Amino acid sequence: MFANFAGIQALSASTGIEVKGALVGLGLGKLNKSAYSNNNALVGVFGRAHNAASDPAPAYGGYFIGLKANGFFYNVKVITQTTTSHTVSGSEDYISCYNTELLQLYLPTSNRHPGRIIYVKRINGLVRVYGNGVNLMLHNQGSSVEVADGDCWMFVFDGSYWCAQKLIR
Repeated sequence: MFANFAGIQALSASTGIEVKGALVGLGLGKLNKSAYSNNNALVGVFGRAHNAASDPAPAYGGYFIGLKANGFFYNVKVITQTTTSHTVSGSEDYISCYNTELLQLYLPTSNRHPGRIIYVKRINGLVRVYGNGVNLMLHNQGSSVEVADGDCWMFVFDGSYWCAQKLIR
């Protein structure tokens, strides 16, 4: 599908906002959260990609130059009290750690494209984050970092390292 003329009014006139688009997806309908799973969603536009090449270039469900988002929602993973080890999946962006024992948290090996961002928030017990085959870069490189109680860290993959930054509370 190719559209090259932004002539479709995307919002109703009653909003007072004029937005025109070449492709417009309006996800109007009814879907109960409990119908199938907790991951149900009603969306206007959905994208998913997979590159099966032997030496794959990154695959993205969407690619935008100059993205404007009026509301942004991270995919959150909640670590339970009894969890002691977890590997971050390709779809987890914000990790809330409620563990009560030492949690060994491994950053992902798949979906590790430059620009990938993961946040880790410690709420209870000790959290130790590992680069999982890639060194972490703080002021110097290392293989792990401990997250202090109440702290949140941001990890950005730059193509070589997981750049680790403690966020200010």
